[in-house]
Amino acid sequence: MKLSRLFKKQKTSTEIATRPIIEESGGLKDVNALPASYVPPHEALALTQVAGALFKSNMFPNAKNEAGAFAIVLLGRELGIGAMTALQNIAVIKGKLSCSAQLQQARAMRRGVTFKIDRLDNEGCTLRLARNGHSEQFSFTKDDAKTAGLLRPDSGYMTYPSDMYFCRAMTKGLRKIDPECVLGLYTIDEVSDGKYSNIEEIPKAEYTDVIPKPRVETKPEPPKEEPKMTDDERSEINTIYPEREIDDKLKRQIKTFDTTPALQTSWNAQVIIAKLKNLPVKKADNRRTELMAQTKEELLAMATQLLAYAFGDAIEVGDQWLAKMVTAGELKTTDLTQANKGQLVNVIIELEKRAKT
Repeated sequence: MKLSRLFKKQKTSTEIATRPIIEESGGLKDVNALPASYVPPHEALALTQVAGALFKSNMFPNAKNEAGAFAIVLLGRELGIGAMTALQNIAVIKGKLSCSAQLQQARAMRRGVTFKIDRLDNEGCTLRLARNGHSEQFSFTKDDAKTAGLLRPDSGYMTYPSDMYFCRAMTKGLRKIDPECVLGLYTIDEVSDGKYSNIEEIPKAEYTDVIPKPRVETKPEPPKEEPKMTDDERSEINTIYPEREIDDKLKRQIKTFDTTPALQTSWNAQVIIAKLKNLPVKKADNRRTELMAQTKEELLAMATQLLAYAFGDAIEVGDQWLAKMVTAGELKTTDLTQANKGQLVNVIIELEKRAKT
């Protein structure tokens, strides 16, 4: 769509600014109440098209893409300057919008700021700035540049020092006497740490994109699954467990391991087996040795008979007793047919102790 046709279909800025557009409970709100940075949609579209066309001209290396050109043109609009002037005086350096000191000086003079040069040489600059009847003196000297680390071989302070001192003294004064003119905008000299003072001096490689390059996201590698604990490893733990003098800490660790499926890996099982093997063996228990010599079927029959003898018909009490052994980690289930030899031996020994008492 041509710009001429676009603006024929839209109201002008003056027409929009003189008519109310928002209806509120307290009445109509005028567009003039909107912030100065408000850009009507039709004007934003026009700025986008202008910025894109100027970027394609390849005349402004300070705009690395159309988005960068639009950002510069939009800032120029807020500063009250045209698109061409903005692109000749504003650049994106180190991710920040910065302008030339001459642009700030020109805007300040247009706003009624006057200045007088009291001193200007290769050792420094002193200016007297005045606005609305108030005047103040501002200086920037070689000592100030040295303190700020600006006196480097590649710095403009070594090649044309008086110009650089003048620019610094001017922007220093404007921030004090007319901050509305500066609006927090830094100069090219300040952003580049004295390396450049205007756009013409900046190599194209120094400019940065307004839009950051997309970050390539790498998918994390799926966690390697540890091999599950084998039946032999579980049997070895259950066999060694009754034979060792185990402290409470390791008992809690084994109990957690036995009740948490996620922890039941071969690696964890080997760690527990190694810890058990390093513990001292319990004093000789002839009864346990005698029981371990029998088959699992014989042990199961003996445990069943002892349960019947200990609890009689009170099957529920017997189940509760077995449940306590499960909780203590001495059994895996109250179903004795699922227990291994070592666990059956534990049940028999406990029942025999119960019978004696």
